[in-house]
Amino acid sequence: MYTYLLPEWLEYFTEGLQNQLVEVKTKGEKAIKKEVIIEKAKRLNLNERQQKILIYLLNRKRCSVENIRQKFNLVRRTVQRDLSKLIDLGLIQEISKSKTDPTRYYELL
Repeated sequence: MYTYLLPEWLEYFTEGLQNQLVEVKTKGEKAIKKEVIIEKAKRLNLNERQQKILIYLLNRKRCSVENIRQKFNLVRRTVQRDLSKLIDLGLIQEISKSKTDPTRYYELL
């Protein structure tokens, strides 16, 4: 009686399962990446401010100097210095078109 619906239902079910597996994989990879970065930061003896910036980037994906300056109430030069150190340590990267690009932002590697 309902045999004609079984293939459609099975296809619907497997597509839903596939979507959930992709989501779980993505969340798992994100969690692992976060743990790896935190452990690396501990080994590199980052100061508390630099660790906060790194965690902020983990949660935001990317941000500008101004975002960080406002979030942590810091001087612009201090933020720039901390970001430079994080770049030198290979934790983040700077994305810009030129040295004076006003749309410059930073993201995790």
